Amino acid sequence: MGLNKQAGNMYPDISHTWNPLIGECPHKCSYCSTNKLRERYPEMENRYSGELRLSEKHFEDNFGGGKTIFVCAQNDLFARAVPEKFITRIFDHCKKYPNNKYYFQSKNPIRMVKYVFDFPPETVILTTIETNREIYIGHYSGGLRAKNRAIAMAFFHNAIITIEPIMQFDLNQFVKLINHNVIHCAWDDPDYDMIPKIKEIVKYIKPYKLMCYVLIGFDSTVDQDLMRVEKLEEYDISPFVMPYNKSNTYQKRFARWVNNKAIFKSVKWEDYKG
Repeated sequence: MGLNKQAGNMYPDISHTWNPLIGECPHKCSYCSTNKLRERYPEMENRYSGELRLSEKHFEDNFGGGKTIFVCAQNDLFARAVPEKFITRIFDHCKKYPNNKYYFQSKNPIRMVKYVFDFPPETVILTTIETNREIYIGHYSGGLRAKNRAIAMAFFHNAIITIEPIMQFDLNQFVKLINHNVIHCAWDDPDYDMIPKIKEIVKYIKPYKLMCYVLIGFDSTVDQDLMRVEKLEEYDISPFVMPYNKSNTYQKRFARWVNNKAIFKSVKWEDYKG
């Protein structure tokens, strides 16, 4: 089965991921999470190396209904090198199961505009904008220019922009790019001090429009996990915890505490009994 149940993802309402597109992503972003997985797990290295191709077994999956599925979460379906027939075939399979919601993310959203009328009925469009400084994008990412990504997103009524990773930026120009309905960012590296950038962003964007994902269990301690979520709460930014090891008792428990907002706001970690 290629449809995988997802307990903790960058987008909290996603229930499953489906990754029929394999091979190396053409963008080759230096910070890509897939590349980190390739370094750790030989099966991921085999799966996401070499020419782009489709995994035929994935098209045997019956999605049923009532799910929220992140399609091609480990690759970029709309990179320029992806053949159009791959996109069409993936769309066709999703459309067989219209009673689901589908997430599609790309660093080349201008190509997504071409398919604006071809996506499954319930679709959320996503892109990431790391900075307004094109020199950084050219050095670290093979994605579309930041300005063009932002322009492309205006074509979609149900769209999300994420800031991940946050690089150096020019505040006024960056805010103009990302001042969208919903903005996500990520604080995955516990040794990275993201607070100065958060202080600047919340001057121009209301905190309720921000959500920050916090990866725990990937070279982080309990104190570092606690520090990050408490700092975000201090600035009225909603943290959402993603356990690296979903079978780890502590990581699951910490995620339950933070991600249940009523409990997180009323019960301290040391008093949490869940």
